[in-house]
Amino acid sequence: YAKRINGGIINYTPMKINNPGMADAYGLLKTNMGLIHLEFEFKTGKAVQTKEQKNWENFIVGMNGFFLVVRDEGQAVKQIKHYFGV
Repeated sequence: YAKRINGGIINYTPMKINNPGMADAYGLLKTNMGLIHLEFEFKTGKAVQTKEQKNWENFIVGMNGFFLVVRDEGQAVKQIKHYFGV
């Protein structure tokens, strides 16, 4: 592949960085027990997880990560505090 940027041509290889069902937001939380993998799937209205999202959730939880389905940032913070006793 080649892509033109500012009049020049550079070579690059496109990469897919997301997998089907990956959460909307994810990261690592540093704790005194080490790093904890967190993923957040944000849903609006009556929306529910897709089959791919449920499969991804099972994958993350199976690796001792946390996968939270939330409706807004406030709910995300409340769930983190609940899980970690903060």
